[in-house]
Amino acid sequence: MSSMSMLVPISRVAKVKEALPQLAPIIAPKLTTPGVAAPKVPVAAASNVLTPKTNTTGGFYGPPPPPQMLPVAAASGGISPALNPVMELPEIKGGGRSKATPKVNPYDALVMDAQNRLKDLEGKKPGAYTSVYQKQIDALLQGILDNEKFSYDLEADPLYRQYRQQYVDLGNRAMRDTTGNAASLTGGYGNSYAATAGNQSYQNYLGQLNNVIPSLYDSAMNAWQNQQQRRHNQMAELNSLESTNYGRYMDEMKQYQNELDYWYNKYRDDQKMQLAWK
Repeated sequence: MSSMSMLVPISRVAKVKEALPQLAPIIAPKLTTPGVAAPKVPVAAASNVLTPKTNTTGGFYGPPPPPQMLPVAAASGGISPALNPVMELPEIKGGGRSKATPKVNPYDALVMDAQNRLKDLEGKKPGAYTSVYQKQIDALLQGILDNEKFSYDLEADPLYRQYRQQYVDLGNRAMRDTTGNAASLTGGYGNSYAATAGNQSYQNYLGQLNNVIPSLYDSAMNAWQNQQQRRHNQMAELNSLESTNYGRYMDEMKQYQNELDYWYNKYRDDQKMQLAWK
């Protein structure tokens, strides 16, 4: 459509302007909510709204500019927003205009939780391992090393000293008896025969004592071997207990390290997602 087809005589516009005061009471009630007084619109403002743009030929061209109606709000309802595009937006419950909800990074809470877990684990780290049986193991080991080779001291053997005293006593008694019997044969007088016979009886008992020494040696060796075996057995038992305790400690450390690694990796991954999230 050409611009010339849109020309309207100026006289017709003038007639519309003259009729506005009479048309206002009729048009206004239709723009308001029932039961509410109609707003008053100044004629001058309405005239300005409908004032066309003129051209050099004395007419006007183009459609009239968009209405610049004043925002009017009634006590209840008011002018329909469809008829008044300049009206304010409706209020939401609680008052105020509606606002866009800010975006929340879902990884913020995950990163904070991982940080708290790591701090909590730092205070629960197991301490250094402390052996319960190490002192006993060291003492047994020292006893084994100090008695690594068997040695036998006859004079230090209490059993030998007991045997020796017993045989000496028996030898002295036999010597007295033999000497007395020999003297009675010579009329009660001592002689070399009686002394020799008594000494011979004494030496016989000392010889019996010497026959006991090998058995005492074997007994001492058996005692030493048994003692060494008991020490080895005790050490093996203590080492087993020590190994069990140390294994439990290492399991605890491994569990702690695994949990620490898990939360550290989770913290790192969540932090990457937190920084990449938009």
